[in-house]
Amino acid sequence: MAAGASATLVEGSDDWLVQLGRAGHAGCLAGDLAAAGLRGARATLQEDLAPSPGGWAIDLASYKQYPACNILQTAVALACRARAGLDTVAADIDDVTVRLDEADLAYPGIANSEPERPVAAMMSGAFCVAAALVHGTLTHHQVLAPGSDPRVVQLARRVRLHGDPSVEPASARLEVRVRGEARARVFTPDAVRPAVTLTALQRRLDSLLPADPSARRRHAALAADIAGLEHAPSVPDSLRDALWGP
Repeated sequence: MAAGASATLVEGSDDWLVQLGRAGHAGCLAGDLAAAGLRGARATLQEDLAPSPGGWAIDLASYKQYPACNILQTAVALACRARAGLDTVAADIDDVTVRLDEADLAYPGIANSEPERPVAAMMSGAFCVAAALVHGTLTHHQVLAPGSDPRVVQLARRVRLHGDPSVEPASARLEVRVRGEARARVFTPDAVRPAVTLTALQRRLDSLLPADPSARRRHAALAADIAGLEHAPSVPDSLRDALWGP
C-alpha cells in the first residue's frame, strides 16, 4: 500500500487485475517448475526454507460470497437480507446508513459513492449495498456495469457510510429508513445465515467460466480434485464441515 498499489482501488483502474494475475501466474509457474524437478537456492530468503509448507492456511482465508471487497461482505449480506424483508421498491427508501469499523471505512475505495468502473464498484460500499437492496443480491454483471441501472445509481447517492468503533473489522450494521416509517429498520450480522457450501462454490465457478471447451475441461478436473479432498487427512475439520457438512 505504501508503494502506491492502493491507487488502483481508488481510481478503479485495470492494473489491479494485472497485479493479481501476475501473482497468480508466478505461483503457478513456481509450482510447475518445482513439479518438473527444478530446485532453487535455499538461501534466497537469507535463511533456510522450511522443509515443507507446513499446515493449511485456508482457515485464515475468507470465502467471498459476493463480488465485492472482503470488507463489504457483511454489509452486502445484510442488504440482501433487508431486501427480502422489504415490501417496497428502492425508490421508497429515503436513506441508508452503513456502519463499519473505522479502519475499514478508511480503506482505499470504500467511501467512493459514485464508481464508474468495475474495480471501483467492487470497492464502493454505497454501490454494493445499493445494488443488493435493489436486486436482492450482488452479481458480477452488476459490478461490471456499475452505471447501467439508474435505480442503483440513485439509491447509492442516498447511502451514507459511517465509522463506528463498536463495529468489528469486516462486519457491519445496516439502517434502512423507508418513506413513511418513523424508525429505521436495523439489520445486524446475527441476521445473516452462512452460505458456504461446495455446491454454491461450484455453481459460482460455473457462472464465471467462458464458453471455451478447454476451460470447462480444466474446471471439471479442478472440481474432481476438490471433491477428492473430502477424506484427505490434511484438510482441517472446519473446512471439511463447511464444504461437505458436519
